[in-house]
Amino acid sequence: MNFEERLIGWGSLVATIVVAFLIYWLEKRRSSENDAAQAREFLIQNRDEEKYLLLAAIASRLNNPMQHTRPIYSNFKKYPSSVQIEIVKLKCKMQIPPIKQWLKPCLIQMFADLKRFGFSTGDGYDIDIMANLLVIPFQNYKYSTPLNTIDFTIDHAECLFLGFNHAKPSNVYEFISAIMKGTIKRPKETPPFDWLFRKHCYDDNSGVWNWPWLMHLIYETHRLLSDITLSIALGKNPNVVGVKGVSARFRLLPDIETIEDFQYSVLLCLYLVYGYKLKY
Repeated sequence: MNFEERLIGWGSLVATIVVAFLIYWLEKRRSSENDAAQAREFLIQNRDEEKYLLLAAIASRLNNPMQHTRPIYSNFKKYPSSVQIEIVKLKCKMQIPPIKQWLKPCLIQMFADLKRFGFSTGDGYDIDIMANLLVIPFQNYKYSTPLNTIDFTIDHAECLFLGFNHAKPSNVYEFISAIMKGTIKRPKETPPFDWLFRKHCYDDNSGVWNWPWLMHLIYETHRLLSDITLSIALGKNPNVVGVKGVSARFRLLPDIETIEDFQYSVLLCLYLVYGYKLKY
């Protein structure tokens, strides 16, 4: 084979590669444009519930068999993953990776921060069991159950036991806040998260978990961390180190009305506080 024939052969090969690349690029561009068009269509059709979009993204990652309580949860699942990614990117400028990639690391970091803030010793918690409990449907509860029908108050007897004789704290947020401010004493030297966990979330004797209370404890603790961070930003509490940026991200959480909203919100809360920092 002479030089001219080799040159023609190489030229033909290069041309084939270039054409193949152009075809691939055009197909990818067409697919991307199609995904973007479907994403815009979804956002228009679900405009009334768009504040629940990130919860819908969480729901799509769980694949729970229970019937959804909001149309946006069901509608979001109907789209392929590429369109789902485009929807969240277009509206929220962020992505939520598969839950199994970030849930356990987030829980580990959560307990590290709870220990750092003095909310917990961080010891004795089974992360695997807790991660599993956070992604399964509520036992003995329908997804449509209104959240306000579940009692999360800390009763008066508990407050008296802890030496809080005035207007009692009515929930986890106020309870832990009062302890951290010194308004009430620590429960027998036990950090507040640990005390509430043992009191309301898990029964050592029976091995029974109180699923809603576990969710509630995690959610309200993170809400408190959010406010601590905001206080630091305003220079009100320089002696407490917060989680940078929590307060702004926490406002992405919508109003919670049902048990289903609640489950997705707790998982989203964990991701917004810790998951975004992980490398995937």
